[in-house]
Amino acid sequence: MKKNAGNIIFIVILVMLTGIIFRKVFFASKIPFPSNLQMAFFAPWVSYPTREYPSGPPAKPLGFDNIKIYYPVRSLITEIVRSGQFPLWNPYTFSGTMLHGTFQAGVFHPASLLFYILPQIDAWTIIIILQPILTGLFTFLYLRGRSLSTRSSIFGALGYAFSGIMVVWWEEMFIGVYSILFLPLILFAIDRLRTKFTLWRYLLLVTASLASLFSGWFQGTFYVWVFTGFYILTLFLSDKKRDVKKILLIILGLINAIVLGSIQLLPGMESYFESVRRASDVKGMFDEYLVSLTHLVTFIAPDYFGNPAVHNYYGKGFYHEQVLYVGIPIFLFALYEMYHFRRNNIHNIFFKISTF
Repeated sequence: MKKNAGNIIFIVILVMLTGIIFRKVFFASKIPFPSNLQMAFFAPWVSYPTREYPSGPPAKPLGFDNIKIYYPVRSLITEIVRSGQFPLWNPYTFSGTMLHGTFQAGVFHPASLLFYILPQIDAWTIIIILQPILTGLFTFLYLRGRSLSTRSSIFGALGYAFSGIMVVWWEEMFIGVYSILFLPLILFAIDRLRTKFTLWRYLLLVTASLASLFSGWFQGTFYVWVFTGFYILTLFLSDKKRDVKKILLIILGLINAIVLGSIQLLPGMESYFESVRRASDVKGMFDEYLVSLTHLVTFIAPDYFGNPAVHNYYGKGFYHEQVLYVGIPIFLFALYEMYHFRRNNIHNIFFKISTF
């Protein structure tokens, strides 16, 4: 009973925090979509004041991908699928471009079903609001499965669900955050499979890994795969019995996810190799977008280099691609754990090295 009470308390806290953040959706009929910025991104409207905006249309140096790419592409996909066709091609960009082949289209993501049931903006809103809730639930499930206390699990789950990288990407990308929010669920499935193999646990591993791939942000999925690979290696090294059979079954589950995901992977690779991005200057992109050591200060002061919301951001790349901030409490506890010298098992060492 006490255990269930802790779970209920966590769910209440998680839903309340999410409701507070998205309160304008529920109480002011707002939507998590920057539609008020549309005029600023298109001519000739950008050049003319209106009655609503006598000083000219509002403009911010962010949110344009939603307006120019993600929302209209999702509308196109829904229209094509409803007409009984498969969304292979986008005839409206340049002389035509691949549609299903672009990872960010998210054609196969499970949440895409909402767009065929609800009006697009309603489905869009629900998908965005679900992000912190699913992240928190999956992380809490994993931490409790690692036998952490309810209090520690709540702290860790809320820390991940409302970390800086999550918050700044909620609205910017259609389902980009979904690529990394499945990580705790993948780790949970792996832990369960180590204790006892069942078909349901195996399917959970395959499904969670596949959902990450279908979420539209391959970079995030790649990070998840790399982290998962080292996690499996750590578990194998820490297992005194060295149960090779269970480890191989876990690896087989990940391979199955990749094989099933080839319906997205292969067209995505083809799309990349046929695009001009393949011939772009990689050094220039690395110099502009990779997080530099100077950004470590944002662990303490997230807006040290400014914020695009008030037009004073002067850091490299885009603000949301440089975020490290996880909150002062999380940061302090992480530092304490990193430098808390005690007898660590290989699992503790793995997470300390990963954090570093």
